Amino acid sequence: MPSGVGSSEMSSSSSAVSWRDGGLPLLVLLALGLGLKLAAGFAALESNPLATDLTSDSLYYMERAHGLAGEWDDPLADESYHLPPLYPLVLAVTGTSVTAVLVLQALAGTALLALLWCIARRRLSRRAALLTVALTLAYGALTFFETKVLGDSLATFLLVAVIAVGDRLAETGAGTRTGAGAARKRRRTAALMGALVTLCALLRPQALLLIPLLFAWLLGRTAAAQPGGRQAAFSFLLAAALLLVPSTLHNLQAGAGFAPVSDNGGVNLWLANSGPLSGTFATDDTAFGDIAQQSRAAWEAAARMGTASTSAHPLDAAEVGHRLGRAAVTVIVEEPLTFLHRVGLRALALVEDFETGIVTVPAVEAPLIAPLRILVLPFAALFALFAAALVLGVPARLARAAPCAPLVAVSLMVVVTTLLFFHYSRFRLPLVPILALAAGGLVDVLGTRRAEGHGRHLVLALVAAAMAAAVSWLPADHHAPTLAGGHATLGESHLRAGLRAADSAAAPDPDPDPDPADSESDPDARLRSAERDLNRALDEARRALDIRPGFLRAEELAAHALVRLQHYEEAAVHLDRIAAHLPQHVPLLILRARLLVETHPDNPFTDIEAARVLLQRLRGMRLDGYQLSQVAQLQARLPPPKR
Repeated sequence: MPSGVGSSEMSSSSSAVSWRDGGLPLLVLLALGLGLKLAAGFAALESNPLATDLTSDSLYYMERAHGLAGEWDDPLADESYHLPPLYPLVLAVTGTSVTAVLVLQALAGTALLALLWCIARRRLSRRAALLTVALTLAYGALTFFETKVLGDSLATFLLVAVIAVGDRLAETGAGTRTGAGAARKRRRTAALMGALVTLCALLRPQALLLIPLLFAWLLGRTAAAQPGGRQAAFSFLLAAALLLVPSTLHNLQAGAGFAPVSDNGGVNLWLANSGPLSGTFATDDTAFGDIAQQSRAAWEAAARMGTASTSAHPLDAAEVGHRLGRAAVTVIVEEPLTFLHRVGLRALALVEDFETGIVTVPAVEAPLIAPLRILVLPFAALFALFAAALVLGVPARLARAAPCAPLVAVSLMVVVTTLLFFHYSRFRLPLVPILALAAGGLVDVLGTRRAEGHGRHLVLALVAAAMAAAVSWLPADHHAPTLAGGHATLGESHLRAGLRAADSAAAPDPDPDPDPADSESDPDARLRSAERDLNRALDEARRALDIRPGFLRAEELAAHALVRLQHYEEAAVHLDRIAAHLPQHVPLLILRARLLVETHPDNPFTDIEAARVLLQRLRGMRLDGYQLSQVAQLQARLPPPKR
């Protein structure tokens, strides 16, 4: 038989895969993978300010981790989990150190490659299995997300582990003399699979969908016919359920109702199905990320749907999620054609080559991380290879070699949740090893096709690959808002760094005898650092405005950097553009007050009395703590009023 799926060269699914079989090529791939992943993590810490200047989900996770570690007060300790609870615990265990968690994620990413070798070798020849590992490593987004303080890379590792344990479950008992021994092994292996699924769900709640899918598989005819098959299914279910008990009880006690992992599913469902038509995350909701404002939005949505109660009390995060979730279902039922339109856009976004996000945008941040320039395999190439493999029957052959249910279940989890909610690049990471597995199978099948002379199938496979690549590489102009937002987020991080350095340079040095060799103690060095970061912020603002002219967030960023860099006239132009759209925007008014307060000779806008009036007006507005401190600092710079 020619070398290929089902050939004698392939490792049998009923025997353990030998690590020696990978030989030196596998060791080189794993060593290269670990080296690149560690290098990417350290490069991110050095050159990407967003690696440590945490925002959005990452900031939430780190703040909860500090609370769990007892380093800070945790005001959310008694509230329901708004985001999955396991990742803050991981951060707390690693000492709330970004460096430590990035190293952990690099190790997990390398372990993923090792597990993938086992999965591939059970189904494919040695060279095809090695190609599978190489393709997965070459997809740079997988390593990129290992440099972020997010749980997605660890969740992807756990999902690959679930698939590997599923393979092991199918062969457990082989060589065992007694049926009872085989049954015990199957129960233990199934319980391990259940535990892994729940751990993954506590990082990414979408994985809850795997519990019924895999339970049904374990109860199926083939699994049930083996020793301990049905008991194994219930061992899986019991292990999965037990690990969900702590988070479920916590959320129940916090008033969130039955929420096994977190309470934000309803908010996401509402944002995904009520905002602009888009396959990726997009919202016109100014309340996004603000629980107090989302509470008001939930009341308004409930009133529009006729479901508001008579006692309008403030809503907590869990109630917001429930209200908006019900409103989202109502919108889907009442506007089915619009929902189907959204589903189509999400399906397209899922296979697009563009790497997207909302706060974390790989297309913006990845170029800052030098090692990622080596890992350049685009998603479009993987998708095209998968399309060719589909035409040539690779998935069917893989299914005959080893269990396919875990692979299908993971794929369904990603696809179904994407179509129902929205697409992020980090949500499709679990698909990458599966696509690479099918692509690796091409090596074996093509050898068989050449031997059998099936040229027509090869032509069809090439056509399918070309069509898939064309769909994946469609013009990405609709991603302009995402790219502009990514540049603005990066610029805001540079701005914060510049402001910290400037404030540090202006503050009196507490050390009466500073070390001359210590650049951080030199005010001039701090000023140079501040100027460098402010100019970087301005550069990112200009990039954002080039992509999306009139983007108010970038206008505000540019104005803030220009005021601090003492380019007052150019700053005033940006402030006027913001005022034309949002005249009462608090950050705009604070920047305007700063422009009026500055007494630099090059500032033609200095007007102390106008600044005094504006700052007094700001004191009467609703301000957060940071805005109050800014207003107080500016008022402290005003001279006493003339009598």
